[in-house]
Amino acid sequence: MIWWLAVVTAAGLSFSRFGGGLEFSALICLLAALVMIYPSLLPLNFSELRQVGKNYRVILITIFFNFLVSPILAYYLGLWFLSDYPVLKLGLILISILPGGGMVTSWALKTKAHMGAIIGIVLANLLVAVFVSPFVLSLTLNKVRDELVTSSPAANTCVVEKVSNGAASCLFGDAGLISPLKIAFPIVVIIVFPLVLAYFTRQLIEKKKGGEYLLKKRDLFKNISNAGMLIVIFVLMSLRANAIIFEDWRLLIEAIIPLLIYYLVLSSLAVIAFKYNPTDIGRAFSWGIYLRYITLALGLATSLIYQDESLSVMVVIIMLSYFIQIPLSFLLARYMNAKNLNN
Repeated sequence: MIWWLAVVTAAGLSFSRFGGGLEFSALICLLAALVMIYPSLLPLNFSELRQVGKNYRVILITIFFNFLVSPILAYYLGLWFLSDYPVLKLGLILISILPGGGMVTSWALKTKAHMGAIIGIVLANLLVAVFVSPFVLSLTLNKVRDELVTSSPAANTCVVEKVSNGAASCLFGDAGLISPLKIAFPIVVIIVFPLVLAYFTRQLIEKKKGGEYLLKKRDLFKNISNAGMLIVIFVLMSLRANAIIFEDWRLLIEAIIPLLIYYLVLSSLAVIAFKYNPTDIGRAFSWGIYLRYITLALGLATSLIYQDESLSVMVVIIMLSYFIQIPLSFLLARYMNAKNLNN
């Protein structure tokens, strides 16, 4: 997957630089939701939610960590390292408030984590993200707005107004501010719609084929999601606005330093948490605070780019997070499994 990501990223950037690039289309948002986010949610066994009550303490602690500790860490790293690149700062904060995803269940299974706790952690954090992310992202966008130096009319246009052709408008704030509803509307498309669709799809498949069929086809869903992700990444990296990367290669170096520090801090805390509680619940907690839902971050980035194409550079830091999170996940899993053998 890492090699495929590298190839697709290079191909997209090359097209942006030498082929004239692509114009952003709202179709990309729908594409991201249907072929990237939706299949990644299908492996979630919603019936495991019955065990949420038994694991409510660990779920609440992960929520506290993921929506307070993690974004504060990302904010200060952005402040210290990305003051000249506010769009990258926005991308780092976006990653920090989107924990979980399909990767959590995959790594949890590999390390024999408590699956009831894992499903509860993933779904609870995802639901909190639906409500928290519009406010965090709109606040961040408004704080860096003067730094973005964009003259795009889309920056002042509510996405609800676009979709409804002016029939409806956003609430909150004035014309000069980015309202939380500008972020909330596409989140319904990117998160809520695929989540509801995944739930009813699982119900239908379980009735017709049984639960075992879903387990057998888990890799198929993952591959469909990965294929959709590669398509979306190519399109996003092909946007004309990304030609700026060729003009300023420091973007990559500036992006990778705070991102690497961010992940090293998270993985260190995950190791400490597992050392403190080396049980299946402890493993679930460690994965719950470490892994970020990068695929979802990419999906939400498309909704922000829909409002202002000059924000497309944030895809760079989201892309780089794949190259850091996956290898560190392997090391963390190997550490957990080694501990299991010793015990």
